[in-house]
Amino acid sequence: MENQADLTINAAAGPQELALRLRQLRGRLLACGYAEFVSAFNPFCFSSAKWTTCRNLAFPEIRGLIDFLLLNKRAHQSYLDGLLGETWRVLLEMELAEELEGGWARLKGLSLWAYLGYLVFIDTPNQDPNVYFGDDTIGLFARLHAMPGEHCLDLCSGSGIQALHCSSFAASVDAVEINPLARQVLWCNILLNGRHDRIQVWGGSLYDELPENRQYDLVAANPPLVPFPEELDYPFVGHGGIDGFAVTRKIIQGLPEHLSETGRAQIIGLTLADEGDLVIEGELAELARTHDLVIRLTVLNRFPLDPSSPFFRGFVSSSQLVSPQAYDEIAARLAERLRRLNVTHTVPYALHITRSGPKGKVVYQNFSRVNPDGLWFV
Repeated sequence: MENQADLTINAAAGPQELALRLRQLRGRLLACGYAEFVSAFNPFCFSSAKWTTCRNLAFPEIRGLIDFLLLNKRAHQSYLDGLLGETWRVLLEMELAEELEGGWARLKGLSLWAYLGYLVFIDTPNQDPNVYFGDDTIGLFARLHAMPGEHCLDLCSGSGIQALHCSSFAASVDAVEINPLARQVLWCNILLNGRHDRIQVWGGSLYDELPENRQYDLVAANPPLVPFPEELDYPFVGHGGIDGFAVTRKIIQGLPEHLSETGRAQIIGLTLADEGDLVIEGELAELARTHDLVIRLTVLNRFPLDPSSPFFRGFVSSSQLVSPQAYDEIAARLAERLRRLNVTHTVPYALHITRSGPKGKVVYQNFSRVNPDGLWFV
């Protein structure tokens, strides 16, 4: 188990003092106009390129702060002290920022993003991610409907944005994140948003470190979901195996033990398909029968996956973040694997799973025929 006390091991202060100092930092960021800047961007269209475009149009006094907190550039400590006082130095203590020669400072590959009332540290885009935030993050967030008094589980928690969202309504949330670097940022985000009294952080893989016999009214998961050959390198946070289902199947297999009788699970995913069926349809049906579950599958769209398509190019470019191979070599191996599987499209989908209803069945709603452009939304 990894809990709040474990996660403060690198900081001299305890959880309550860290929460106070981070709340003071948040207050300064609200007062100086930083939150106003980052809140100006479309919350349903994550596009980091626009941050740089708008930086020179921002309030003049916070442009250096945008460099430091959003664009992962250095800022002079005297500037940060003048704008934020000593509050920003808690990031040094939590090892999310580092001091540089000449009195400069910089975040360690992180950006502070605002999303629908929450401030969260995430990975600065275009690097091998540890604390991922993307369009699929937004897609899952919009599908979570925690209710007062419920107990929620957020698997593959990352930045913790789903756990934070659930904690606005639920009685308690367990957030599980296997990556220790991401867990430290997750804990900081919980403290920054004042939710340390409702969210417990756990390490380990999926359900492994959770207390025995604990069940949940809502299980949320944005697992590694990109369908990509196992033999090719891909960022850890995204590699879902060749069908995009490698982690999702383990999550579903654990639901009979961890989902309450009246509970529901909400999972987002991406898989492969030919001109007709999804490659995971047969396995979904078997999982529903074997575990006595009701699986409601929402197909959101279908995108071509030929070598000239945006998704194909995006998969290969993401692989390059962690692979020594050239683009053309990765592309050729991916294209050959897709040909052998006889698949032509990638399909974004959402799963809503319960233990009540027409058990042992998969039921569908398919919006792909009327959704020409949307990824996670119609």
